[in-house]
Amino acid sequence: MNVNEIFQKICEAPEDNELRLEYARLIEPSDPDHAELIRFQIGLAADRRLGTRLYGLEATERQLLEANSARWAHNIAKFSAHGQTTLIEFDRGFPAHIRMHPDLFVEYADFIFRLAPIRHIDFIKPYDEDGKLLTDDNGNLVPFPMDRLLACTQLSRLDSVGFSNVELKLGFPGDPGDVSKIAACPHLTRCQYLNFAFTTITEYDYLALAEGELTRKMLVVAPLWRGVGEDLVHDIEVGQGEYVRTDFSDEWKAVERRLGYIPWLHPSHNGVNRYDARWHFEQGKLPKYPPGSPQNPEWYDIPREWKRPSW
Repeated sequence: MNVNEIFQKICEAPEDNELRLEYARLIEPSDPDHAELIRFQIGLAADRRLGTRLYGLEATERQLLEANSARWAHNIAKFSAHGQTTLIEFDRGFPAHIRMHPDLFVEYADFIFRLAPIRHIDFIKPYDEDGKLLTDDNGNLVPFPMDRLLACTQLSRLDSVGFSNVELKLGFPGDPGDVSKIAACPHLTRCQYLNFAFTTITEYDYLALAEGELTRKMLVVAPLWRGVGEDLVHDIEVGQGEYVRTDFSDEWKAVERRLGYIPWLHPSHNGVNRYDARWHFEQGKLPKYPPGSPQNPEWYDIPREWKRPSW
């Protein structure tokens, strides 16, 4: 296979590192920086997945990306929010995560997946060609096109989905909102990570996610607000230093009595970054307990513990 054929194989099978390494070998004479990034980030991902390294840019990859990322991501830059390549993140040597307008995804998803091995998207507020938020004739912000987005079958190719800094219709008892629609979406079959960063959702919305057939089984819903899922509590054990335990509200224990084990309610069991969540799932490493398992007190009795030296 030539370089172009291998690249298309990578887009079709993003988890195959052998294809990425073969691509690096072929481009080494013409683009040694890209070959180095591919090998370096594959090594970092392996360390992350073994738990020997936290997610975060290393000095080597930061230098390579600062010098070259605009060139390596130029083919999908027009789909990135406001055309900014700085908002495109790389994993194992290639663009993996993009922030974009939902209508662009609905119209061009198939094309986007041929341009890069994208498996992680954060959807943002609708804006016009000048980068200004879209408004209607009365000056009101145009609603987020949730129905059109969730009807798109290409969502089934994403390992993580986000709604970052988006104005969602909030859900309340008797008045379901946008998150209820997400929970009912039949196309999130690969997704293991939902991101609601800088987006307000209610406890009723979390409940909707818990009751959704697909969203109930995901590894991570971020962020989890106080009172929903594990709440870290710092205690002082006399003579032993500091340790961390977790509390879990009675209300959400009752939810799990009804629905069984919900992985994302237990980040100390299953919390991983969005690039590795699907890998952990496919390797059978996570979730720690099968979703829907009958309630077990072990879930709530100090699921994570560690100690620091006493001061």
